[in-house]
Amino acid sequence: MGSTWLVRADSGGRLAPEFKSRAIVAIGWIEAGNTLDLVTREDFSQRMAEAYPEDSKPK
Repeated sequence: MGSTWLVRADSGGRLAPEFKSRAIVAIGWIEAGNTLDLVTREDFSQRMAEAYPEDSKPK
C-alpha cells in the first residue's frame, strides 16, 4: 500500500484558496534554504540532516 500524506494550508487553512487556485502545495523547510541545486536523494538527505540535526537522529 502507498503512503498517505496530509497537507495543511497554514493555520485555519488560510492559504487553501491560493493553493487550490495555483494547483500547488508548499513545504516550509526554511532552514534548508534553496533546494533547487540538490540533484540526488543523498544531496537532499545531507542538506536536511545539516538543517535539522535533531530530526535526523535515529530514534
